[in-house]
Amino acid sequence: MSPRPSRALILAALLGAPWFVSAAAAEQPPAAVATDDDAEPEEEDEQALPIIPFAADERGGRFMLTLEGQLGLPLGGGAFSDLGVGPGGALTAGYAVHHSVSLGLWGAYQGYAAPSECDGCASTASTSLGLDVTYYLVQGLRLDPWARFGAGYVRTAHDVAGEEVTSQGVGLRLSLGADWRVAGPALIGPYAGLDVTPKAFTSTEGDAATTWALHFGLRVRFAL
Repeated sequence: MSPRPSRALILAALLGAPWFVSAAAAEQPPAAVATDDDAEPEEEDEQALPIIPFAADERGGRFMLTLEGQLGLPLGGGAFSDLGVGPGGALTAGYAVHHSVSLGLWGAYQGYAAPSECDGCASTASTSLGLDVTYYLVQGLRLDPWARFGAGYVRTAHDVAGEEVTSQGVGLRLSLGADWRVAGPALIGPYAGLDVTPKAFTSTEGDAATTWALHFGLRVRFAL
């Protein structure tokens, strides 16, 4: 028969068990705690697009001076039907109210050759004065395309069978062109357009005729 453990040993074991468990737990190293620095960065689903700034406004708020030289080709209407190609020119002073729009005051002169079948006939001269608005398609580029519409008073004097005939009325101008920046404020470029004077009043008896003419030229513009 084996001896029973004494009550003293059992009591000592019960009292020492908690101390043994706490000591064993103290000897184990602490568990590592995950931090935000250890986390892998998440890849962005979309990359941010680069911000492209608007082109600098090089036109708005500036005065403009434009010199034009051109050839006029009459298409018909009254005495215009018998005239030939002639030289002309125009001067426009304008102000850019916006980077895309400018307003201008223009004066123009246009000559036309006398009819070839008329001996002694003088050449025809047309003078005009009016207002126009120009729309610029782009800005910030060296090539500067534009479209212009104008209206003004037109007076034309020509020789018909030895008699001077004058016509006058409100003329309309539509022009398209493109200027190339040469240096600094100077630009140069070609243009083409159409001049129409609806029902121009004439100094002779008869029905007033609508005159038509094309123009092709080269111009120089200064942005001041």
